[in-house]
Amino acid sequence: MSHSTKDALGPLSQAGNALADARAAAARGDKAAALEQLEQLALDAPSPMVCEACERELAALLDGVTTPEQLASYHRAQGYLALAQDEAELAAAHLSFSLRFDASGQALQTLNRIRERKGRNFPITTYDDAMRLLVSTHVKLGPVERIVNSLKEQLAQARQQDDAAQAQRVSKKLYDLTLDSSYLL
Repeated sequence: MSHSTKDALGPLSQAGNALADARAAAARGDKAAALEQLEQLALDAPSPMVCEACERELAALLDGVTTPEQLASYHRAQGYLALAQDEAELAAAHLSFSLRFDASGQALQTLNRIRERKGRNFPITTYDDAMRLLVSTHVKLGPVERIVNSLKEQLAQARQQDDAAQAQRVSKKLYDLTLDSSYLL
């Protein structure tokens, strides 16, 4: 194989390896690692073929997501994939939604770059704008209710153990997810 052929196949080979690593992580039950692999792959602005494969892998993982961080990683990956496919509004909506679950500097920087490039008339400027777009386009948001219930259990456990610091962290996550001030301590 010529050097130029190897160079041309390099990114596809790397994407294939990343997809294989994500599948292997998912197969051993490490959803967080699988999502991280797919998020990084999506961030690298993959080809349309890689985007499709990445979307299939993400869809397979969504129902198994159990933490706010995993849900954020899922939506960051979807946002980066949408951006790679020149769907700036959808990308911004996914990235805005992801920030509700886990603050990511990379997601925030990407979201700000999108907004700067699109200018004042860009329709996704708030979390509510993002939610309207995601709901109107029938995007599957993920197991938010299951995560909220899990966090409620964690909060009850932290209170039972008199772990004020943990209770504070969990109550903040609950508030961020639900905007229900009754969770704030």
